[in-house]
Amino acid sequence: MIGFHMLSGILILLITIVWSCNGENFPTSIKKCKNEDKKCIATTISDIIKRAATTGMPELGIKPINPYPLPKVNIERGQGAVILRIILKDASLIGIDCYVIDKINGFDRNPRDSVFELIGRCNSISIVGPYKMSGRFLLLPVAGEGMSTITFHKVNFTMNWQTDVETRDGKDYLKIKSVDYKSSIKRLHMNMENLFNNKALSDNMNTIFNENYQLIFNEIQEPVEKSFENILLDVIQPVFDKFPYNEMFAE
Repeated sequence: MIGFHMLSGILILLITIVWSCNGENFPTSIKKCKNEDKKCIATTISDIIKRAATTGMPELGIKPINPYPLPKVNIERGQGAVILRIILKDASLIGIDCYVIDKINGFDRNPRDSVFELIGRCNSISIVGPYKMSGRFLLLPVAGEGMSTITFHKVNFTMNWQTDVETRDGKDYLKIKSVDYKSSIKRLHMNMENLFNNKALSDNMNTIFNENYQLIFNEIQEPVEKSFENILLDVIQPVFDKFPYNEMFAE
């Protein structure tokens, strides 16, 4: 999930690399990499994520993306002892600047034969905002509405794109067909305020959630990751539509 991770961060990276195709406007503050220099590309992406999250990048028209708005996330999952329905509205993803890209695969000169994979990590990232929850957890009924904080610790992720190439006026443009984002965590911490409309019961239930965090993560992982996949597609594809792939990198 986290994922949430990353989603925004990685997406910024790629947007920036793509913008490098506009030679005379390419900012000198950003290093332009060769396709074969995978370490350079990974480092550049990490630097861009941090800058975009904390201060924005006016030279690229990028405003600060930390926090990143999440208008709505629906989680309706489970069976047996765990059945949860959680709705988050007008929430925020906080901590995008933690994302670091450790390795990339692909990004070759010929996009038709290339894979596009990013592998990275994030120390800690949170979703904060209003929630509404119902269902049961370990056979205990759960109900509440209020503010929530869900924090993911020690996130590791891998993102892969499935792509096509569209040729226009003799130039190749990358089309992202789908995104596959997978993540794992070392720990998850939840604080759902006002469960049962009673602070003592709410505190006790949060303790149970946090003691059994892997069960929670198993249920929310897929819908959260899908939300980030959709955000990435919505934001980055218009950039790839505008700039030819072979102009994205240094010669």
